Amino acid sequence: MRLKKVKNKQTILLVHAMSPSKKFVFQKIKKMGLNLVCLSKEKTEWALPYVDQWILADLQNHKECIEFIIILTLLLSLEIQ
Repeated sequence: MRLKKVKNKQTILLVHAMSPSKKFVFQKIKKMGLNLVCLSKEKTEWALPYVDQWILADLQNHKECIEFIIILTLLLSLEIQ
């Protein structure tokens, strides 16, 4: 997993990329200047311009999802220092 360097920017985790009808949610998050991380089963083409980082995991496997989130949190905290 490669992380983009984003300093002094708050990050929001969005679980599941949803349908294109929810595109306004992604647009609003980006307009607010937040770093958007999306936990989803797969990358969705329509969301690519809005998502800064993808965590690809089986959403039914809660243990795997939590492990990925912990790893991401640790990596982001190291970047801030």
